[in-house]
Amino acid sequence: MNVESALHNEEIVLVTRRFPYNHGEVAAESYLENEIIHLAAAFKRVIVLATEAPRQTAIVQEVPGNVRAVPLGARISKTARIQYLIGGLWSMMFRKSIRGVKCAYDGQKGAAQNAFKAYFWGRTVDKYKLMVKAIEGVGVIPSCIYSFWMYDTALASVMVARDLNCAVVSRAHGYDLYGERNRFSFIPFQEAMLDKLDLVFPCSLDGERYLRSKYPEMRNKIECLRLGTAEFQDCQPAGCSSSFDLVSCSRMVGLKRVELIAGAMRLLDQEGFKGSWTHFGDGPAKSEVERIVAGVHNIKVNLMGNRSNSEVLNYYANNHVSLFVNVSTSEGVPISIMEAMGFGIPVLETDVGGTSELVRSEKNGVLIGVEIDERGIAEQINALSHMSASEYGLMRIAARDTWQKKCRTKANVEDLLIRIERLTREKGCGSE
Repeated sequence: MNVESALHNEEIVLVTRRFPYNHGEVAAESYLENEIIHLAAAFKRVIVLATEAPRQTAIVQEVPGNVRAVPLGARISKTARIQYLIGGLWSMMFRKSIRGVKCAYDGQKGAAQNAFKAYFWGRTVDKYKLMVKAIEGVGVIPSCIYSFWMYDTALASVMVARDLNCAVVSRAHGYDLYGERNRFSFIPFQEAMLDKLDLVFPCSLDGERYLRSKYPEMRNKIECLRLGTAEFQDCQPAGCSSSFDLVSCSRMVGLKRVELIAGAMRLLDQEGFKGSWTHFGDGPAKSEVERIVAGVHNIKVNLMGNRSNSEVLNYYANNHVSLFVNVSTSEGVPISIMEAMGFGIPVLETDVGGTSELVRSEKNGVLIGVEIDERGIAEQINALSHMSASEYGLMRIAARDTWQKKCRTKANVEDLLIRIERLTREKGCGSE
């Protein structure tokens, strides 16, 4: 019996932040546009709980007919944050516990960290209550709850799974994995999440090593399962173009450092560099990026704002792209570089998280140190633009080859389904 036939009578709940109501606010969830097709083919019914999507909002990403999406409308306003904090502090005072998870003051943490923990708890409880109401409304009896993030959605999923006596698993990526990389230097309830989750799937080997090293007693439930992309035709030209055209794709937020790319464009422009830079994504750093590139004339700058994943992929399919650039300070294994490689586009990428598992310097792109500045980025771009046609052509072939071997959703989702089927069978929480 194959895994799809073994699950065809089962129902699963997928917990996201925005998908399928995602206008680009959560870039990594673009991956789910592909995975949902395979989940729907395997399960009788898939319920998607988009915890942060506003209520009464229209679906953005199309989903198969047996997928029911529910926008939960968890509050993300400044007022809501204060309410979450107050609720969490109250829980700390009385050591409030929900479904085996306790919110208590941590004497080993400082005041700011405990405040963050209280806020995280308040936000989690809000999502938990919304999830319970939605599941009751839909009438689903899931054999498994699957959280796309190992953050508040995973903690809420653990609580719901305790109510329903079903399996619960989570993926893990970057911000939801490496606590040392946020300003509080930890992720609240991470150990509790790992303890209560049945299985955890970091998207990189680096993430797997990190969690297994930090929580060795739980290493057997931690396993790297990669993300992937849809099937792409290799339609990008192999040789060099007369213009060197760059693309980047991310939120314009601090850790993505899009302003460094903008600064590199300004320096290259001053040196007479001919080409273009197209950026997909929006965010609070947009005004600073616009200020930096205001005087750029030789390089054509296209700030595209938030676009759907299909629009980004159509751009790759119909335009020559010479190089994909990402200079984040923290990553898992970005879907954005997988997609670029799928079109044979070399990648300039910071060596953080699991990026070195895909990008190999001088083979399919270039890895750069996280401490690099705009001058260093400009020099790397300039050097790549002056490669010989034969060397550059080989780099494009190697990028496509990496995608073919490591980044295809269908094969990677099969690994996920196998583990979910085995887990639900062993726990006895599937249908008979």
